[in-house]
Amino acid sequence: MSSSSMASGTSVSTAYQVHLPLCVLTNNNIADDVQVDVVLDEPTSNSDHNVWTVQVVDVHNNKNTRLWTSPSISSKVPPAVSAKFKKKKGILEVTYTVSHENEKNDDDDDDDDSAAAPTAGAEFELHAEDKNKNQTQIPENRANMDMPHALFRDAPYVRIESAPPPYGRHAVATQDVKVGTEVFSSLPYAAVISDKYADKLCHACFAPLGSTPRLCAGGCAFAAYCSTECAANDAADHKHECTLLAALKAANQAAGSRGLRLFARVLNKRAREPAEAFAAVAALDEGASGSGDEAERARFLGMAGAVNKLVPPASRMDDVAELARLIAKVHNNLHGVSNMRGEQVAHALYPSASFFNHSCWPSCVVGFSGRALRVHCIDPNGVAAGGILSIAYTEVYASEPVRAQNLLEKKGFRCACDRCKSPRDADVSLTAWATGAPVDERREARMREDARNALIHYQRAGGDVDALETCRARTASLLSRLEATFDLHHELCHECRFLLMDLCRDLGRHKDVVRLTRNLASDHDMHLPKYHPTCALTSYREAESCTSLGDKGGSLKAYEGCLSVLKVCYGVDHADVVEVQKRVVDCSE
Repeated sequence: MSSSSMASGTSVSTAYQVHLPLCVLTNNNIADDVQVDVVLDEPTSNSDHNVWTVQVVDVHNNKNTRLWTSPSISSKVPPAVSAKFKKKKGILEVTYTVSHENEKNDDDDDDDDSAAAPTAGAEFELHAEDKNKNQTQIPENRANMDMPHALFRDAPYVRIESAPPPYGRHAVATQDVKVGTEVFSSLPYAAVISDKYADKLCHACFAPLGSTPRLCAGGCAFAAYCSTECAANDAADHKHECTLLAALKAANQAAGSRGLRLFARVLNKRAREPAEAFAAVAALDEGASGSGDEAERARFLGMAGAVNKLVPPASRMDDVAELARLIAKVHNNLHGVSNMRGEQVAHALYPSASFFNHSCWPSCVVGFSGRALRVHCIDPNGVAAGGILSIAYTEVYASEPVRAQNLLEKKGFRCACDRCKSPRDADVSLTAWATGAPVDERREARMREDARNALIHYQRAGGDVDALETCRARTASLLSRLEATFDLHHELCHECRFLLMDLCRDLGRHKDVVRLTRNLASDHDMHLPKYHPTCALTSYREAESCTSLGDKGGSLKAYEGCLSVLKVCYGVDHADVVEVQKRVVDCSE
């Protein structure tokens, strides 16, 4: 255990009780397994201010695994720490003292630190084996990352702070942030084009391939690039992916290879780069499999065995269980790279994005420009200095039970955001029944199943006009039943309305599209943040159909509405913003 001398003068002591994971308690004496360290997080040019954290580390068998990190401590000198180990139930009590003097007293000794009486306290539950206690808003092992300050060194609006659960380590604003400000951007650790767009977009920059794409000459005949420069830039990442794709093609299994291609790139990069470059990926959260879900854990173990057999020997991981955890981390933190039209063109891993806490009513939104992830502030009031910069990990237009289930199943934690703790008044309509309609839970369950089936049928229809028309008729009938049963802004009505809009657009039923988009706009006014990308998409769909109908005034109004949202959530320099701006000008002439 390390401790440091304290400055003289006024000081404040703080005590925390850390409940250690049972897996740490391998010896009779807890002190043999854990160590308490004081770490300088942010050296500064101001000699009167540094940022420190107190950290509890599992040192058994040289693991050096971080178990807990204190909130940030601002002080010129390191906090003095005394630790009391309690064998009963694996409790470690950590007391640290912070001086408020700028002058260091060299006569102070460590014996005084243990005598300081705690004036504040909190408990941290870290039982690794307890599934329910690990399902907080931000899974606790995200706080174990050692590299946050390096990841955000070039992000002037973002600082990473530590806090008790449910927050963990999270992104906060270093200064007042105005609506529309880009607070962060990042390139991916690994990225692959979606199977659907593999022959349409460049596999390196995600731009359209053009009329003369450059195909990989290495054997896979799959990877395609818009230029020789993109082909060269992607060569190292594509190398082992190429071998994998050639093997799959020979076995007639190349279709639907997106997941394998991504893992091949991650493992290839892990094998060829220094360990420090992989640290941010290794520190990601595993989601449901890491919180005790045995079925999820077994699923990822099966995937790990299959991946190890398919990737080249140089990229394989001998420890299949460790590979399974890595696959779970990638799966849990993967981003679908989508454009303004809602088309998911690629999938990418951005480790730094995990520091942005989830909120069901976020202050920021994630967008993409080529390969780059960009985070913009969408709160009309902005975010004050020190405020949390949050993004949404799930659909925002949904009731609390649906959001909670999605987050628990996909991310492995229970949401504790402000909206879930204190629902908005308007949220009542997300689950409300129509006036006079009898509440029938079985009927609601059947309708939810019908809505899921309608989406599946649409996805299977592809470009088959007859299949699309059959699906449209069934979806229109379902929407009529839903609107007669539930509040018009019910989550199922909105879901079905959005699907019907897409079906009508595909079938060229432009009058129906305009009617539906205007109904959706009313939905969004109630249940989406003002500058949410979905609002822009709805306006864009309306503008397209108005143009097809020859309604120039309707097109202009809809494009202007789309543009006002896109400028905030994507930034004025984004390609989609430039495109819509041009359409506004064309409609104005």
